[in-house]
Amino acid sequence: MNLPSYGGKLKIMRHDRSWTLDIVRQKLGISEAMVSFFENDKQLPSPDMARKIALLYGYDVRRFVVETGSRVAQRSAARINNKYAAILK
Repeated sequence: MNLPSYGGKLKIMRHDRSWTLDIVRQKLGISEAMVSFFENDKQLPSPDMARKIALLYGYDVRRFVVETGSRVAQRSAARINNKYAAILK
């Protein structure tokens, strides 16, 4: 079974609550574009923002990290490795 991406999970949780991007934007204190970037896996939230998102959706922060954090960590590690590989060439 293919699990949704981190962003896909955020989008599902927002839709489950019938919230608009604007509602989430207001609750998190960020732009609508930033919410969209997170939901479409274009940008990863900072650890502090990931905590805020978990709390917003009523998740225990540890559970949220377990369910979504490994994918976020893997993408971050890959991004860092690619950046340093390009520098070392």
